[in-house]
Amino acid sequence: MASFHLVPRDGADFRATLVSLQLNFEFADEILEALVKAKLKNLEEFRYFFESEAEIGVWVQRLNLGDVQGVQTARLRRTWAAVKVFFQHADAGRTKVGESDLDDLLDDTSLRDMKQQFWRRYRTRFPPELYPSDATLSRVTRELNKRLLCVFSVWKVKSLQFQLVTTSKKRRLGDGLFTEETEQEESVPHDWENYLDRLHILLTAYALAGVDQVAGAPQANQEHTLGADSTIFVQAPLDVLMEYYYRAKRSVVSLPAHKRLDWLQQRDSEERAVWVAKFRESTKTLGQVVREVFNLRDAHWIAIQSGGPGESSHNPTPKMLAAATTQLPSSPPKLSSFQLGTPVAGKKVARVMKDGKRLCVEFQQGRCNKGAKCPDRHMCGIVLRGERVCGSTKHGAKDCKQKVKDPESPLMADIFSGPNAPLTKAFLFCGWRCLTLDIQLDSSHDLAHPLRQQSLREQLKEADFVSAAFDCSTKSRAREVPRVFDDGRRGPGPLRSTRQPEGLDGLSPADQHRVKRDNNACGFMLQVMQEVAERGAGAMRENPVNSLHWLLQQEVAAFRTGLWADTHYDACCWGGARCKRQRLRHNIPEISSWPPLQCHHVHASDEWQPYLLNGRYVYPTKEEAEYTAPFVFAVAVSVSWWAVRVGRAKLAVPRMPTPCCVGRREEWPLMDPRSLRSWALAPLAISLGLGPASAEEAARIPPRKVVEAVIGADGTLPRNCIYVGPGHHRHRLARSKWAPPFTAGHDCAFDEFLPRYVQHIRDNLSDHLTELIGKVLVVDAVAEHPSEGDALAGLVFEHLSTVRSTSQPQQSTNPRGRARRWLRVSELDWAGACGPATGPSTVRILQRAAGQQAGALSQRAALPPVISFGLPADVHFQQALARIRTPMPTEQAPVLDNDLQFAADFTASQRTRLRQWRQDAMGALRELKRRCAALDAHLRGFQQPALRRVTAARDVGLVAILVVLFAWPDTALPFSLIAGMPAVGFAPCYGIFPQMPADHISYEDVLGDWRAHNAKILQSIGPSRDDDFLLSQSTKDFESGFCSPPLTKQALLAQLKGKPFRLVPRCVITQSSGKKRIIDNADTGGQSASSRESNKLVLCSALRPAQHAQAVIARLPQGELERARESDSLESGGEDWPDAYRHCPMSEEEALCCLVVWWHREWQAPAFQIYSGLLFGLPLAVTSFNRYSRFSEAASRRVALTVTSSYFDDFNMVDWSSSKGSGQWAVGELNKCLGTPFAEEKRQPMAVQGSFLGLDHDLSEALQRGFVTFWARERLFTKMSDLIEQSETASSLKAGLAAKMFGLMNFLEQGMYGRVGCGGLAALCDRQRSKESDLSPDILQTFQLIRALLKFRPERRFWVSNPPVQRFIAASDAAEEKPQAGTGGFLLIWQQGASQVREGFVAACPEELYALWGPGDKKIAQLELSMVLFALVARPARFRMRRGIWYIDNTAALMALIRGRSDDSDLSRLAQLIHLCLFVFQTWIYWEWVPSKSNWSDAISRLGVDDEWHQSHSFSTSLAFFPFQLWALPLEAAIQVFEYL
Repeated sequence: MASFHLVPRDGADFRATLVSLQLNFEFADEILEALVKAKLKNLEEFRYFFESEAEIGVWVQRLNLGDVQGVQTARLRRTWAAVKVFFQHADAGRTKVGESDLDDLLDDTSLRDMKQQFWRRYRTRFPPELYPSDATLSRVTRELNKRLLCVFSVWKVKSLQFQLVTTSKKRRLGDGLFTEETEQEESVPHDWENYLDRLHILLTAYALAGVDQVAGAPQANQEHTLGADSTIFVQAPLDVLMEYYYRAKRSVVSLPAHKRLDWLQQRDSEERAVWVAKFRESTKTLGQVVREVFNLRDAHWIAIQSGGPGESSHNPTPKMLAAATTQLPSSPPKLSSFQLGTPVAGKKVARVMKDGKRLCVEFQQGRCNKGAKCPDRHMCGIVLRGERVCGSTKHGAKDCKQKVKDPESPLMADIFSGPNAPLTKAFLFCGWRCLTLDIQLDSSHDLAHPLRQQSLREQLKEADFVSAAFDCSTKSRAREVPRVFDDGRRGPGPLRSTRQPEGLDGLSPADQHRVKRDNNACGFMLQVMQEVAERGAGAMRENPVNSLHWLLQQEVAAFRTGLWADTHYDACCWGGARCKRQRLRHNIPEISSWPPLQCHHVHASDEWQPYLLNGRYVYPTKEEAEYTAPFVFAVAVSVSWWAVRVGRAKLAVPRMPTPCCVGRREEWPLMDPRSLRSWALAPLAISLGLGPASAEEAARIPPRKVVEAVIGADGTLPRNCIYVGPGHHRHRLARSKWAPPFTAGHDCAFDEFLPRYVQHIRDNLSDHLTELIGKVLVVDAVAEHPSEGDALAGLVFEHLSTVRSTSQPQQSTNPRGRARRWLRVSELDWAGACGPATGPSTVRILQRAAGQQAGALSQRAALPPVISFGLPADVHFQQALARIRTPMPTEQAPVLDNDLQFAADFTASQRTRLRQWRQDAMGALRELKRRCAALDAHLRGFQQPALRRVTAARDVGLVAILVVLFAWPDTALPFSLIAGMPAVGFAPCYGIFPQMPADHISYEDVLGDWRAHNAKILQSIGPSRDDDFLLSQSTKDFESGFCSPPLTKQALLAQLKGKPFRLVPRCVITQSSGKKRIIDNADTGGQSASSRESNKLVLCSALRPAQHAQAVIARLPQGELERARESDSLESGGEDWPDAYRHCPMSEEEALCCLVVWWHREWQAPAFQIYSGLLFGLPLAVTSFNRYSRFSEAASRRVALTVTSSYFDDFNMVDWSSSKGSGQWAVGELNKCLGTPFAEEKRQPMAVQGSFLGLDHDLSEALQRGFVTFWARERLFTKMSDLIEQSETASSLKAGLAAKMFGLMNFLEQGMYGRVGCGGLAALCDRQRSKESDLSPDILQTFQLIRALLKFRPERRFWVSNPPVQRFIAASDAAEEKPQAGTGGFLLIWQQGASQVREGFVAACPEELYALWGPGDKKIAQLELSMVLFALVARPARFRMRRGIWYIDNTAALMALIRGRSDDSDLSRLAQLIHLCLFVFQTWIYWEWVPSKSNWSDAISRLGVDDEWHQSHSFSTSLAFFPFQLWALPLEAAIQVFEYL
């Protein structure tokens, strides 16, 4: 459709856009005005204004256009269709890269024209070092043309100078095989000056690429007007881009040199990321985007070093740099191991003390007779307070006479609280007892006095939480800013410095005395807070982030103990008027979990300037010294959560106040500071749901109600009600004097409403607050943010009441799942959704590879290089040498789901008590199921009858509750069980699989031309040999309630009553085992092509039982591991769901898009069925089914407390033999509760040997020797042997049978050691695509190889613990300067205890070696690969039972080693021999590519014994010889030779 070219670009005035459309498509003025009245904003809304062309006709008909209605309808349809196609082209252009890759060079003509146009416009020339290279210029040009702008790394930007001095060359790898050496990046030092230079080059490239004129730009003569906006004339004006560059340069130089690069990189990346978002999501030019973002984010480029004024910009001193290392904790705060056990006589009893010591349960009851032989401590475990226990060894808990203190009234100490003590008041609202100290409250609170220090130390021994806001008046960096007031007086000078944080030399006596008193009080409190933290209580101290307080020696030493963590925040994010960067040093994990609180407000530039008030200077630093109301409640709520979590208190904890990091704050300094602090405390507390515990005081708070709850039938309020809202048309009540004079969200931001309204009442109506006593405050609605009702209620309460120093706590519970608690203790992410691990593809591949190397170089499965590229050979050698003892990358433990780690940890730590834990858990689950029965019945009421039959056994209510309790990311799962799961069309991201980009597809697009499609499908349906099976299985599905009965075409059409439908043909496949299965062919039916999947399905491998064992063993302490070896073992079991797919519902709408058709043998005609359960063969059905599978898997881990994994409908679980199958029982009971019981006939009872996904595994050696063995199922070997015998009997091997054998061998290879089963199958692979059928010598040789493998059984070993192996590193290389005259060598370094043995070898490469290989002149790849075989045969004894890394620089040889085979027969044979040798030697090698210039074996491969490099590095020199005899030996004989070596 060419009409879409007539669609104009959207502009600011949509009416103008419509006028352009009218000119191009000639629709009537009445249509234009009707579209304007519809209040459409842009063409995107017009695109979705009509759902179909039929709706356009109905809409035009309402305009009464008379005789021209038909033609006007056609024109509007043409307009709408053109707009749709226009956006489809735009969307396709944004999501697809064109034929040329973004990095491809533009042609010379395009580059030359661009540069000439740039010169004609700007008459500007840049030196080569600041001018972009052709590669950079081509890249940014394609980004702009395709609107695929990226945040390009400036370090990858190449200059013209680099282009002129750099050349690329081709390298020959073999016969007809070349590669072009990749161009290296331009090497420049990574400092801020070079960053600016790179940025200048990139911006110049944008100006060159955007030199074209803007379409529809004004006349050219207007461009020459002084001050004209260049963005309306040019796509990317140079002046706009240079404006951005010079702002960056101007801003960064105001910072200290050591901070400039990081600051500049962060600001530049953030701003260009906004460019990308706005450019991709709009039709604006790059220049317009840059100018818009430049103005929007200008405040972000103000180089403020601290939250307050006066941060020094001097270069850091050594002492500063040393102190800077304390900004982040060297290690996380120590976590308590405290656990409660069974109560005794109604008192809490500890099972594990906070230092990890286990207490004897029998001793607590006075029944333990083991005496000194008891492995647990005989100490009284009665909990006295918090995590403190009695600890007496003379009696147990039963006989303890200690008085247990009430844990429900925690004590908080607020030191240096300030005269208003805002933090104390917040904690009182939360139910704490408070101890408040400040010299401004009482002169006896002088903490510089020894007697007061002594008494306070005794008082704080009972404190649960201590907070100290140290005085920063002597430590503030604001003193470093020189000031002179208007009257000529100088401002106060500094009293400390970074070099002398304890106090400057030469201070006046008064200043010396002041600093000394401050140091005394501060030193005492730091010592006390350290003691508080060491006994497990909470503590927090606060100061500005750049305060000199953090450089005090005592503070630095305390932080290095590892008990403290730092949390940084900007005060304005917690309701402050000014931006001030603060630091909290604490040991409260709940505070660490605060969101990032970094200011993104717009502030006044002079907000920190002192000002005159009543003839005296007022310093903003003094105003901002007191905590804001939102901040103190954030701390109080966080600490209260902590106290509840660790068992120190039972509190009714409210919700957290909401921080605000964006908005405008220019006018906030004009507000009374008290409106942000003391005045706002009570209103904010009430809005958060807090109130006094005393009924007498609570009665003083006016109740708040909404209008609808109290308004009478006559539209008036009762006499005791006062309407305080702003007024609303819904009720039309008159505004009172209490109505706010501004509207939140309109006149002010939501976070600004409370302080502004509080100040308004305080300034104007404070004397009238008594009028509200005993009244009901009526508001329009209960809002999330504080309302006028909350503010007035708090002000009345504060006006009439004095907050008591103590209050009775309110009872509250904090239900948390055991798995969530484990996440917190393990310092994993427990906030938000808790779902499966969805790591990047490299992590997933490493997990599935399970110890096998899967790729290298640029392959998707490649891991990062072990050693960096581009190093000289000497440096590479030294780095390789330094990591000789480091485990290989493939030895890393796989990335497992958090809940699987939890189950493994629980299985390891509770080995002897698992049965009881699981029985208790299942009892609780059954009770939860009973209580949720009504919920399930309620949800079923929304379900269609057909779907209800499919999910009849499932407990949807229980699933919904567990989704909430688990914080399961797939929150739509219960809804999908009610309404149906996606089967065709679009599948959104569920949050439990990695997300993939996917376009949305409509229901109409899925149906497509369904009539023509259905006719074509029906023509292809006919009789087949599987008709009986089709009939029986389809009838069985109907009898099970999964679908309708088989319908004739007439019956189908009568039932659908004209509804569109799309057919999918049903067929039968026969598996290798002979089992038949019906499949619905979505490929032929077109459902596959019309499905869009947003989820990347991630499944476990057949090696998961070993990963289970590895996870459990890794969490066993050494002593417990020894006990388990003596008396226990690991077992594996399996379960399987019957008819799993069919029990997942599918909505009727989607069912009509995949209506099943098959040939009915009895009718001799097509039969049709409408399914309500998922079909086999639909792409989206795979992820839809696995949604429930992953949920059941998570429930089995979190509730059944069992190490479990699922693969579709197959489950594997690993447990202790001492658990007597309780894990398998618990998983089965859980699935019964969910309504998806396992098939009894498919159960694998728990045993040391089991089978999972076709591989048999043996766990008998997992504990004793540290490995699990794998081997394919015996019936698969029998199947392979039968296939070979069948071919030999018939003297024929056709392509189909060859494909079946090749696929079976690839599966069998999973259970073999290394890559033993990969090599030698080239003939079988080629036969898959060949029309030949005779048994050639190559085929017979392949059969011989397979028989030998099946006979020898090279079982795969999966190591679940790292054995004490010796390691080595090796490097090899070869050269072939002349044909048939190659050379080679290799260097080996053996770890020998604490020492090393270094050996160098020169390989003998006679002409006989070339005779073994196929014809050809160049054999460099064969030579490179043969060096490995040379080495293995030369030193067999040293290679046995070792692990190491081998560096090789030939890609063809490297890939043959990793894959175990090659398309080249010579390389394939060499790889086969090498992997056979590795199996016999039990050697594990990681193959690493090394650039030729970094290969430290290059010299010995060329110079041989004359090489000086290896001699100077203490390598011996020996000759190595090729094992010619092995080349022609059959596999079995070769293995025997390797065993003999």
